[in-house]
This record gives sequence, structure tokens and C-alpha cells, in this order.
Amino acid sequence: MEQALSVGDWRSVATTADSAFLLAFSSLFSIINPIGGALIFYGVTKDFAPEDRVKVAARVGFYSLLIMFGALWAGASVLNFFGVSIAALRIAGGTVIALSGWQLLTSGDYHPDRKNHEQHEGPKDGDGDPMGLAFFP
Repeated sequence: MEQALSVGDWRSVATTADSAFLLAFSSLFSIINPIGGALIFYGVTKDFAPEDRVKVAARVGFYSLLIMFGALWAGASVLNFFGVSIAALRIAGGTVIALSGWQLLTSGDYHPDRKNHEQHEGPKDGDGDPMGLAFFP
């Protein structure tokens, strides 16, 4: 016979689920940065028709979902295959983020990615396929 969970068991499950959600949400929110991503998305798609912008946003969301589920389901297997521990991955990831932040703080006014920025224009309505911009890792 199946045993029903008692009230204390349900509280334990709910507490664990709450803490896991809060940890995962805060981690993903800081990594994905939806506010900064929205500003970048607007800058890239400001010349698109509204229906094209909605299509691109839907495709970006779908691709992002696929990447996150792929990492969730296959990530541990890939790390085990290459012999990388979670602790080593955390240290390497923290180092990469710290070095990127330090580079941003000390870079000054020179930005190689802004070189000839005025010469490059995004696609206008009717130019090219807006779905070509939809892949966002």
C-alpha cells in the first residue's frame, strides 16, 4: 500500500522546493540579465516591423529554452566525460567573470568592438531576413 505523506513531510518538500527555486532563479536572473538583454534586443531590432520583432523574440526564447534544457540534461554527462568536477567549473567560471569585470573596469575609453560602429547599420524593413538574428546563446 502507498503511504500518504504527512503534513511535516509536505512542509519539508515545500521548504526544499522553495529554497531550490530561489537559488536557481537568482542565479539564472543574474547570468541571463533580462533587463540588459531587453535593451540590446531593442537596439538590434528597432528597425524591424512589430510582427517581425515578436517572431524574433519568440525564436530567441525558444532557442534559449533548448540551450538551458540541453545543459540541464546533458551537462553533467559532458563534464564527467571530460573529467571536470563541479568545483573546478565554479572556480573557472568565477575566474572568467572576475577577469571580464576587471577588464571592463580598467579598459578606459578604447573599445575595439565600437570601431567603425557608424559604418555598420542594422537591417531595415524589407532588408534581409530578421530571423537570421534570432539565435541568441
